[in-house]
Amino acid sequence: MRIFRINAVFAGIITRRKAQRDKIMQKTFNRQKLFRVIFLSFSVSAFVFVSNSCSTDFELNAPAKNIWVVYGILNHDAATQDLRIMRAFLPTEDATQFARNNDMSVKGLQVTLTGGGKTYLATQIDSVPTEPSNGAFYPYTTLYRFQTTGGDTLKPGFRYDLEIKLPDSPNFVLRSYTYLPQEIRFLTPRIIPGAGQEYCLLQATLDKEYKIEFQKKTTTSNLGVGVGFEIKAYLDYTELGIEKTVAFGPTPVFITGQRCTTGSGFLCYQFQEKELISDFLTKMKPSALSNYTYAVNSNSECLSDFTALPKAFRFEVTALDTFLTNYLTVNNPKYQDFNTVRPEYTNITGSTEAYGIFGSINLLSVPAKLSPCTEYLLYLNGTPKPVSGCER
Repeated sequence: MRIFRINAVFAGIITRRKAQRDKIMQKTFNRQKLFRVIFLSFSVSAFVFVSNSCSTDFELNAPAKNIWVVYGILNHDAATQDLRIMRAFLPTEDATQFARNNDMSVKGLQVTLTGGGKTYLATQIDSVPTEPSNGAFYPYTTLYRFQTTGGDTLKPGFRYDLEIKLPDSPNFVLRSYTYLPQEIRFLTPRIIPGAGQEYCLLQATLDKEYKIEFQKKTTTSNLGVGVGFEIKAYLDYTELGIEKTVAFGPTPVFITGQRCTTGSGFLCYQFQEKELISDFLTKMKPSALSNYTYAVNSNSECLSDFTALPKAFRFEVTALDTFLTNYLTVNNPKYQDFNTVRPEYTNITGSTEAYGIFGSINLLSVPAKLSPCTEYLLYLNGTPKPVSGCER
């Protein structure tokens, strides 16, 4: 999955003098850059007072108030589910210094998750290292963790309700919910039965245009069905005995077919000629003498044990629920201009002002083998150059 950037939006500021306006714009822009990397989304009203004497003193901040921020994404495949709960801030002092010296996470909460016939009680996990650990923020944070293994595994298609309470404040409550998406079914590529009931990898010709096709499960109520989708691709290889992985993506979230069309209930994404190869090569940085290896050959591409098939190259499709799809669409970090005001999106409700996102995903991956030309272009397994139609 990708990192969600949250944006602080400021109201337009009107002044009488150009010098005053430029000063305010610069202050506001500096604050906005900080809030792009904080896991929250909230609006701050800016108030401007201009006296008849053209005073240069401005109060940019509204009165202080509590704004809660909740961030959590349920993942069907994960053994644990983490939730982050914190308070937003906009200090009058240097905001970067404030973020570096203060832990804004909230402790001592009662957090429950209900769905699939079960109720989960979160455990508070303190002193979790902050990512990225580059010193921009307080080095530790607090998470609330649900255990979802064995009989407690999350169930695709079911609704899960989140509730957050303060033990000493009976009137305080924050709520949200999500429908965990159903799994998708790969059409291209897929694993096919071979001779003698062996299972075989299909070939991916990445040196040509290549189309991923999959089917999403539908229901009569349309609840629990993936709405948005994104794709990643992974290549595991070995260089001089060192195991490495190179990844492509994720692609932008898409709701309909991208660069391709297919039938009702099916979706597709078409990669351009050598699109994946170029991305991999940029990250692998090979030379003319490079010779990488990966675990797919004539002896391993067809096996009687389905689970033993090599996954050295694989595609991964992630299905996103409605709320997460909407959130990523509305909070797209693309910056247009200073005066653009993007609408906020949140599905956190309750007894106090709160923002953030509580959503869910379900991902499925499928391995494939690479065509001889693709292997040659990626310097894999010493594959010789095909006779024709394959140029580096």
